[in-house]
Amino acid sequence: MSAATVIALFIPLTAGAAQAESHRLIAQEFSLVGAGDLQSAIWADKLPQLQASRSALQRAAPSAHLKSIAQVWTATFAGNGRSYVVSAINDGCESSSAAENALICPVRVAEVVGGKVQVVADTTLPISSVRGNAGYDASSNANSQYMTIASFDPVSRAISFTDVSAGQRTALSFRVNLQ
Repeated sequence: MSAATVIALFIPLTAGAAQAESHRLIAQEFSLVGAGDLQSAIWADKLPQLQASRSALQRAAPSAHLKSIAQVWTATFAGNGRSYVVSAINDGCESSSAAENALICPVRVAEVVGGKVQVVADTTLPISSVRGNAGYDASSNANSQYMTIASFDPVSRAISFTDVSAGQRTALSFRVNLQ
């Protein structure tokens, strides 16, 4: 059998195979009022606490004119009529003395099917990021030396994570196995 024939036999087997994807967790804000977006659904049980905390901050510093927002780092993986959203919220995070620009934050992985959101994992995870102009907001995304990367493997149906600190990549031992 020629080499070309052998290669031709393997092409159909690999052409339909789903490819693993990796995405940086992107810093973004979401509104705490008129909640109705995806992040609001993922963190619905925490919204009253987040709103109360933001209101208390505004009362403590009325001249600051703080927006009623929360900050998250997020990545989305989509396919086959469903999406998986990784969302780490900048609330209740602990500083990591072991690593520069690292926080240990609450993280949820949600499955979205037909517009319905179901949290399938709720844990904490190290998040690497550099503070932007107004906290961990979209301006944080310009820094590529400190970030967290989520990877979805559709074959094993798992999401794994990589930390990037000072430009060095380190696989994290945490993994979310999906059903």
